[in-house]
Amino acid sequence: MNIQREEPTFLWYDLETFGLNSHFDRIAQFAAIRTTLDFEPIGEELVYYCKPSSDYLPNVEACLVTGITPQECEEKGMIEKKFIKKINDEFSVPNTIVVGFNSIKFDDEFIRNALYRNLEDPYKREYSYGCSRWDVLPLIRATHDLRPEGITWPKRKDDGTFSFRLTELTEANKIEQIGAHDALVDVRATIAVAKLVREKQPKLFNWSLNLRKKYTVQTKLAKFENDMIAVCDTKFTSKYGCTTLAHSITDIPSSSNVFMFDLTKDVQPLIDADVDSILEVDGLFHIAVNKSPFISPSNVINKATAERLNLDLDKCKENSEIIKNNPQIINNIIQAVANNKYEMATDDADFGIYNGFFSNKEKYVFEQIKKASIQEKFKILNKTKFEDDRSYDLVYRYINRNFEAELNAEERKEWKNFCKNRIKNPPESVENNLEFYVKKIGEYLKDDETPAAQRETLHKLQDYGIQLLKRLDSEEL
Repeated sequence: MNIQREEPTFLWYDLETFGLNSHFDRIAQFAAIRTTLDFEPIGEELVYYCKPSSDYLPNVEACLVTGITPQECEEKGMIEKKFIKKINDEFSVPNTIVVGFNSIKFDDEFIRNALYRNLEDPYKREYSYGCSRWDVLPLIRATHDLRPEGITWPKRKDDGTFSFRLTELTEANKIEQIGAHDALVDVRATIAVAKLVREKQPKLFNWSLNLRKKYTVQTKLAKFENDMIAVCDTKFTSKYGCTTLAHSITDIPSSSNVFMFDLTKDVQPLIDADVDSILEVDGLFHIAVNKSPFISPSNVINKATAERLNLDLDKCKENSEIIKNNPQIINNIIQAVANNKYEMATDDADFGIYNGFFSNKEKYVFEQIKKASIQEKFKILNKTKFEDDRSYDLVYRYINRNFEAELNAEERKEWKNFCKNRIKNPPESVENNLEFYVKKIGEYLKDDETPAAQRETLHKLQDYGIQLLKRLDSEEL
């Protein structure tokens, strides 16, 4: 942590990843720029790469999009534990607002999982030291729907709907962006687009910025519980925009979720539903108060805005009143959620971040393992009776992934066997096994329309797979 500041700052960041599965796939590149709240740069631009571990193959198509190969990350990068610590230190500078473009749904999930894999607290940096996180994409959508003046809004070429892609927004508004799918380029573009929105719609910008705080969202929602509210979210995307009028029904005890009903939908099925069927009703949805949702009072949508968004104000008000007069809906939803416990699709430890918090005892052991020498790490691992089913596998993989060069012959053999099985037979929800990896590379190389730059990337991926298998089959590292 190389900056100590009392005043709030933005840390704008972006990731390039080796796939889309935040539980399994790895980060390839991280970039960030710290600024004041007035967008003045602070310190140096940051670019880090992460070395891939031997139990993982990148997704071929992800590499074709970014152009980043595992060889580049091997050459420029750090082992994952050092990589994620440097990122976490920057995120944890007091009063930092960590912000990106679609970061809460995508990038932040990769950050959380990398922290979890490396025995670090996945969440502390999101709320401690006055820190918080924000996402400008909901702001961009809301600006288009509610206050579009002053900004050029590009349309998709295929269907004519509005596009919120970063590259298209910068191009339409004559913001220079040389290159794409490079983390630092995308960070600069995100800053420029956010600056444009604040210049044209400062009140909306500040409203959205304040919604990054869970308490603020909860306070505003409390005013509208059992009443009508405007919600902007990708789930409501249409050719008109991303905003609907919803009825705020209830929050869920011991949860960050608040259930709502889309008032453009037929309300009768919600009234008729029982506990067993209510969560399946079309129009019922929930928002997470800790994920910077964009909400606002319903009066933000006047008649002209409603017409542009294709919202029937009278019908929405009528449906809201019907819900108010049926209080059993609240109890049905709360009971239904209690009856439907979340379960992961696999019990693999790498996928277990949301399977509960670790006990203080487990956390203490994690800290001891991180401080110990390589052989002491294994001694602690093997003598500890863990309380959590995830802990042994998580620690075992942490040690081997980050200290592979320090393993003795027996440890190395065991780890290589794990790696070979992992890349040939990954967890059930991951299709990117060795067979698929080889097949995709072959398909693209046989395609005459594959560009020369992508062919170069494909040959590097092909060579990486060959060399990885040779190394895992040999007696050497």
